[in-house]
Amino acid sequence: MITPLRLAALTAGGAAVMACLAAAPPAVADTGSGPAAPVAASSDSDDDYPCPFVAAPGYLEGSGGNSQVIQDDDRAYMGCGNGPIILLERVDGDTVTFSLHGDRVRVREGATERLGPYRVHVVDVRGQRVELELSDPD
Repeated sequence: MITPLRLAALTAGGAAVMACLAAAPPAVADTGSGPAAPVAASSDSDDDYPCPFVAAPGYLEGSGGNSQVIQDDDRAYMGCGNGPIILLERVDGDTVTFSLHGDRVRVREGATERLGPYRVHVVDVRGQRVELELSDPD
């Protein structure tokens, strides 16, 4: 079953997924001419990562209008927009393994890796709970 928007599905041995990405503000040079003007922090736009997910054993949720979640035979599948569905295979420490059509990628907490048309960003791993985001497919 593919469900857009917010979904909840159960997965045995699954992991969590959802992402909040923020870039550090750019450095400001000290010219010695008084206090520096405040610099607005930049952040990745929701358009870059419109499909956040949270997964944990027995739980999988996708939020955002483009998120797709499938629960099948104790496996957690997710996708974004019209892109393909990827499998969340396992959580091992701070690393999460995903697969698509036989290709695998391991993504450490805080990192972003490519898998098929997606950029997969693992925001947080706490035990077997994972927060991640998928980019729109290229």
